[in-house]
Amino acid sequence: MSWFKKYFCKKEIGEIEALKIKLEASKVAIKSAMDWRESKIMYEEPRKLDLRYNVSKLLAGAKILFIADYNMYGIDKKDVEKVMSIHPEIADSKYIKEAYDCDDFASAMFGVFNQRGLGRFAFGYALSKSHAFNIFVDRECKLWVVEPQTNRIMSYDYALTVSDIYKINRYFF
Repeated sequence: MSWFKKYFCKKEIGEIEALKIKLEASKVAIKSAMDWRESKIMYEEPRKLDLRYNVSKLLAGAKILFIADYNMYGIDKKDVEKVMSIHPEIADSKYIKEAYDCDDFASAMFGVFNQRGLGRFAFGYALSKSHAFNIFVDRECKLWVVEPQTNRIMSYDYALTVSDIYKINRYFF
């Protein structure tokens, strides 16, 4: 029987072998992405933050809408940039007024940072009077703004000098 397969099914066997190779390459790519996600950013000894205390101090006057876990970990700017580089589709999305606008961009980015393994970091969603965007707290308790429509990251202090649209009224983590 093997001589029959070898002689009459060469083309099909070749296609199956090519598919097996593609499948293995896909498995390696997926494992590589998961290994990165679970590598340094996940297991390096992070600094635990008491968000109730630290963020309320940084954002005096802003209303806390919700904090899922008060004891979260600070995340460094370079790690936020790495995660965003894996998900360029958010900033690359087309802005559509009232259909896919600032709150949708911010929700999508917030969703990325709440995937398996990343939800323990202090990455949140913020609202001003006229805009929605993301925020995070780094390991030194510094507050940062992420503009999910452009992937721009600014310190909160600097963002306030750029535009009033970054003055946070409400936020959640």
